[in-house]
Amino acid sequence: MTSDKFNILVIDDQDIVRDALVMTLEFYGFNIDASHSACHALELCEKNIYSLIITDIVMPEMDGITMIKKLRNKCNKTPVITLTGGERMDQTATSINNMELGIHQALRKPVTKEEILTAISNVLTL
Repeated sequence: MTSDKFNILVIDDQDIVRDALVMTLEFYGFNIDASHSACHALELCEKNIYSLIITDIVMPEMDGITMIKKLRNKCNKTPVITLTGGERMDQTATSINNMELGIHQALRKPVTKEEILTAISNVLTL
C-alpha cells in the first residue's frame, strides 16, 4: 500500500480513539494531522490540504456534521469518512445527508483496523 503521498486529518474528541487511529494510520505510512475538536480542525483545513478527513460526529462545541457543512460552504471538497459511537439514526435520512454533504463512508465505533483501512482504500482508491 503506497500511502505516503496521502495526508489525512483525524478528528475525535476522545484521546484514546484519536491516538489509536493516528498510530494505526502512521504505521501504514499515511501522513497524519490530528485534532481534538471540530473548531481546531477547521483551522487546520485553512492551512493544509488533506487527501481525506476522518471525523467523529458527536463532539462538544461543534459536531462533525456542522464542521463538514462549514467546509463545504468554503468549497472544500475533501473526501470525508465519519465515525459515530452508534447513536440511533434513521438509515434513509443518514444516506441522503451523506450524499448531500459528500460523506464518502460512515463507520460505527468501535471501528477495527481492517474497517478503517478498507474505508480509506475505497475512498482514496489506493
